[in-house]
Amino acid sequence: MTDFEGHIWVAQDNDEVNFICTTKRIKNKIQAVNEKGRELRIAADKLLWQYPRQASDFEDWQNTCAQLQTTVANLRRDIDIALLWESAVELQLKAIQELAELYFGQAITIEHLTALWQSIAEDRLHFKRRGQDWEARSVEQITELKTQRTREQVRAQSQALAKEWMQTLARSPLPAFPHLSGSNDNDDEATESFQILNLEPALLPFIERLECWLRGDTDKDVDELVSTIAVTAKLEPRELVFETLQKAGRLPLDADRDVIVAGLKPEFSAAVNEAAQQVAPWQPNSPSAITSLLFSIDDEETREVDDALAVEREGPLWKVTIAIADPASVVHRGDILDREAMRRGTTVYLPTQTVLMLPERISCHIASLTAEQVRSSLVIRAWLDDQGEIIKSDINREGIKVLKRLHYSEADRLLQQGEDDTAQQLCNLLTLAKQLQSQRLAQGALTLQRSEYKVSVVQGKLR
Repeated sequence: MTDFEGHIWVAQDNDEVNFICTTKRIKNKIQAVNEKGRELRIAADKLLWQYPRQASDFEDWQNTCAQLQTTVANLRRDIDIALLWESAVELQLKAIQELAELYFGQAITIEHLTALWQSIAEDRLHFKRRGQDWEARSVEQITELKTQRTREQVRAQSQALAKEWMQTLARSPLPAFPHLSGSNDNDDEATESFQILNLEPALLPFIERLECWLRGDTDKDVDELVSTIAVTAKLEPRELVFETLQKAGRLPLDADRDVIVAGLKPEFSAAVNEAAQQVAPWQPNSPSAITSLLFSIDDEETREVDDALAVEREGPLWKVTIAIADPASVVHRGDILDREAMRRGTTVYLPTQTVLMLPERISCHIASLTAEQVRSSLVIRAWLDDQGEIIKSDINREGIKVLKRLHYSEADRLLQQGEDDTAQQLCNLLTLAKQLQSQRLAQGALTLQRSEYKVSVVQGKLR
């Protein structure tokens, strides 16, 4: 370091003050080194008090700084901020020089000023800084601040306890087969492999917050804590909370994991159910404007029939008609049913249950394309030639009536053995479908052939 001005100052950095030693000046900026020997640039208006002696070089600065720090530390040991505050309130003093003269009552040095400033700043209770002054807080402000700090301490302690508890539970495995962990006298091994841990009363408020969070309530503290632990546990945050509540005995071991983790709600609110009961079935403007479609094809347990099909020859072309269920004909934009459907997004089919998008009266009855019932639908028609090329198409909202409902097994049987009109239409549709698939493959489409499995759980047993 070739340039070394050597002026020693106390410099302000917000609430903190520290010793610095200037090395050179560049316009209104001062280059200096701090107490740790690091170089920095500082504005001239941040320099508070100058030490009367100048450092000759960097080593001299380090030695002088150490002496100053020792003096300040010794002075701070005897400073009583509460006592200073009482006098400052009475005399309405706030300038640091006045406060130092009041407290020390002798010739004031930069060591006195620095010691008092640092003590007031560290206390953070009795005074509030305004620029370079320290204004005494009122009794009411101090009381409020103490209450706030107490709440923060309690919160920090609760967070630490909750974090330790969740980390402990995250390391405790759940049984691979929950039904083996019940109170079965003949299954000692399963009982030993999993036991619900005892809960400290102090944890109960946090556990209730976890339950609310899992139900969808917003809680920033829970978000942060759960996200941190979930990374270590290699689980998604909601999965971690679900397992935590199981291990704490707040959820049964056979609780429907998929439904709870996904935040699905099988039940509808009373307001939504009441609105569904008020919905009147859709009626066509004219009974003659009803399009008949031959069949729908669904699983035997499907409750919402959402599409139906028909195919017929129209001159040299095949006309394929596809009807899509139209719940918008009875659910109006912006009403409570529309908002609920938007929130849910879709009907979810799970092995254990079906979580509907709309109440059953609408999704499974009024809007479902039930056989022999007139329903509103979006009707898509496509005309194809014998090579499967689409010549034209259109889309309309129409009233339709499905003539019959087929299950997958029935459709397969008719394709293999049927001889009636339904079987013939299925064969025609299959031929067109194969032509379209061949076109897609020729254009580079990727098709994954894999078996599809249907899993149902009834009363806790696979079926």
